[in-house]
Amino acid sequence: MSPSSNTTLYAGYINVWKSTNSGNSWQKISDFQSGVSNINVLTVAPSNTNYIYIAFGAVINRTTNGGSSWEAISNIASASAVTSIAVHPTDPAKLWITNSGYTAGNKVFYSSNAGTSWVNISGSLPNVPTNCITYEKFSNDALYAGTDIGVFYKNADMDDWLPFNGGLPNVIINELEIVYPISKIRAATYGRGVWEADLYNFDTRLPWVEFSADKTSGCPGLSVQFTDNTLFDPVSWSWEFEGGTPAVSTEQNPVIAFNTPGKYNVKLTAFNANGQSETIKTELISIREVLFPFAEDFEGMQQSEDRYNVDKGNNARVFISDNDALNFSYFMVIEGSMNYSSYTTPTIATAFSTNPEHFAKAVYCVDATSAQSVGLQFDYRQLYLSNNNNTNFRVTVNGNPISNVYQPAGSTTPWNTELLDISSFAGTKFELGFEGNNRTIFNNILQGRGNASLIDNININTFNSFGENNNHKTDVIIFPNPASEKLNIYFSDKIKNIDLNIVNTQGVRLVSFKKQQSENLRNIDISNLNAGVYYVHISGNNFSRILYFVKF
Repeated sequence: MSPSSNTTLYAGYINVWKSTNSGNSWQKISDFQSGVSNINVLTVAPSNTNYIYIAFGAVINRTTNGGSSWEAISNIASASAVTSIAVHPTDPAKLWITNSGYTAGNKVFYSSNAGTSWVNISGSLPNVPTNCITYEKFSNDALYAGTDIGVFYKNADMDDWLPFNGGLPNVIINELEIVYPISKIRAATYGRGVWEADLYNFDTRLPWVEFSADKTSGCPGLSVQFTDNTLFDPVSWSWEFEGGTPAVSTEQNPVIAFNTPGKYNVKLTAFNANGQSETIKTELISIREVLFPFAEDFEGMQQSEDRYNVDKGNNARVFISDNDALNFSYFMVIEGSMNYSSYTTPTIATAFSTNPEHFAKAVYCVDATSAQSVGLQFDYRQLYLSNNNNTNFRVTVNGNPISNVYQPAGSTTPWNTELLDISSFAGTKFELGFEGNNRTIFNNILQGRGNASLIDNININTFNSFGENNNHKTDVIIFPNPASEKLNIYFSDKIKNIDLNIVNTQGVRLVSFKKQQSENLRNIDISNLNAGVYYVHISGNNFSRILYFVKF
């Protein structure tokens, strides 16, 4: 598991595989040739997950760019198999390895430069296999090594290793883990169960500084409750909040307001009877705001991700996709998870009061203080397998629904355009939410399974600028969008005699026709149009609307 994300997993076979969605899908991030042995050790650096170290027997490889490229670093004077790799908690270039086998003096090696060179620190360790090693955080390079005859200890002030069995029988040690909240080390043995002991000199430790925040993103004015989780008897605290009000605090668990858009660092220094330690979380707090009017088509991936905040359960996510198989450009996806065994199929009335782990929400912070009226227009599409009640979507302002619950009419419904009048929020700042509660994931819909709500072309402007009578907001639909050869325009029975004109962004009319009395669907050949954005002007019979489509 990634040291920085509990949804990111790594697996080592002949190659290294990575999942960023709790194992629902995997991506190969190496290209080692077949015929070699499987990876027997894989370690990700805690402070920089771009650094990954692996071992094929006695052969060590590393990547410093998350797997884009790999290089061999096996220049150790030992042919024994590598049994474990420990990486320093704050310096990804500092690492220790242990070796198996019965070659005297070739048990533990240290590198300060990501494996470019090595120092043998085996000392007088017994000539038996050394199976594992762990580094103690916030220490003077304290190391615990597990061998076939017990545990040994060494730190930077010591010239050699000391036995550290503490009543542990002389058995094979397969794994060592430190439990920091109780200052214990636990050893998994071969055939004798799991044992624990106090850490070496645990009563002289500096604070192990850690903290959490109840929220890390939101709109200007966000109030964040910080909680100190420091270990080893802290007695006082010094906080620094970039962009926060107040900017500093000596409270143990302060509440801080963030009023200005930006990304901000948070630093905590904790003190105990032995001294002080500190930790900094870079860009922990993200405050976002969009001005009025604004439009979002998600074509600028990074920009799009920086313009909305996400609130979600553990089994859901919001992300940007460009899945060409769905015949669309970049769009937002609100999905559930493959962890759906406990999902309860809801009704429309209970769609957002059940299955909280599958809830996901994208929030835009809108400053409409200068607006006289506000309209929201967006495109949406919904996908489902076997039950349309498992795909649910709605729009909220300040957490309160302003739309019905949308559910798909078919397993793969076409893109639709919706227009909502939210002028009651003109003259204010508000949080605009696109909420989904979906059973499973979007990625597998092409294999015949999945639930998701897809959102695109969000546009917030004065309501009258959309040129639509709100009583007819779903009576004209264009699809597919984007389109390549043919564009379809659907008319409900309410729409009688009207004129339609397709114009480019310069206002030049390119296609014109009049809808017939009983016509419900018109197919238009757009193969001769250049790639780009076009508008469909619809008017007549007390009806007016402007839609748009993308030609590719």
